[in-house]
This record gives sequence, structure tokens and C-alpha cells, in this order.
Amino acid sequence: MKNGCVVCGSIRYKPLYAGILKCGECGHVFSDLDLSNKEVFELYSKNYFCGEEYSDYLADKKVLQKNFKLRLKVLKTFLNPIRHRHLLEIGSAYGFFLCIVSDQFDTVMGIDVTEEGVLYAQEQLKLKVINSDLLKHDFGIDESQDWK
Repeated sequence: MKNGCVVCGSIRYKPLYAGILKCGECGHVFSDLDLSNKEVFELYSKNYFCGEEYSDYLADKKVLQKNFKLRLKVLKTFLNPIRHRHLLEIGSAYGFFLCIVSDQFDTVMGIDVTEEGVLYAQEQLKLKVINSDLLKHDFGIDESQDWK
């Protein structure tokens, strides 16, 4: 990491998990932004969802969606239903959260680096999900336009 911890500025950190770092001073946990695109895509391969981080992500769909419903309750406390009508989920995986919120917003969309998860969300759940790295994806937004 080139700049140090965003919380305390320390450059002392250590790997906590693959792709995740922990500050040695304040304990803040954050993504390793120095990973290459290839490393990010490899990290979230099929094995991540079946055997490594999760034993079987697809088989746990109901449990995951129950948890996502609780997260939605919290999210709603921060949203103005008139102003916040569109949702982009970063790290949408197989689309289980998007499935739950699809009737709560005018549009929902996801982006994730796991090809298998994105294909499942697109083909099985009929969701708009992009297989790409958020930091490198061109959403085609005209930055000169006022988006307020």
C-alpha cells in the first residue's frame, strides 16, 4: 500500500486474509489495493465461493438472503426513498442481495469480478450484473453532467 492507513496514516500493516490488510497501529481493516487485476480475479474465483471462504455459496442462498434482508433494513435507515431510486451493488457475487432489493428500487445493478457468480446472476436470476473490476470499468457516465 503506497499511502498508508486512511484512518491513522500508519504504513505498518499486515495481511489479515488474502486481499485484506490490517493496520498495525489502529487495527483498521481494508482491501489491498496493490493487488493486480489478475490477482483480484483469481482471489474471487469459483474456489472462493465453494471450498475456501464459503463451503457452498449457492447452497447457502436462503441463509445469505436472510442476512441480506437484515442489511437492507439498516441500509433503508440511510436512504431517502424519493431521492435514492437506483442501487449499484459493488461485489454482487451471485446476485442474492440484488434479488431481494430489486422491487425496492427503480433500477438495480451489480458489478463483480467472479465470472461464475455474474453468469449465475445474469442467466438464472435475470439481473443486470457486470463482470468487471469496479476501479477499471467504464460506466459511460459523462462526468461533466450534474448527477445531484
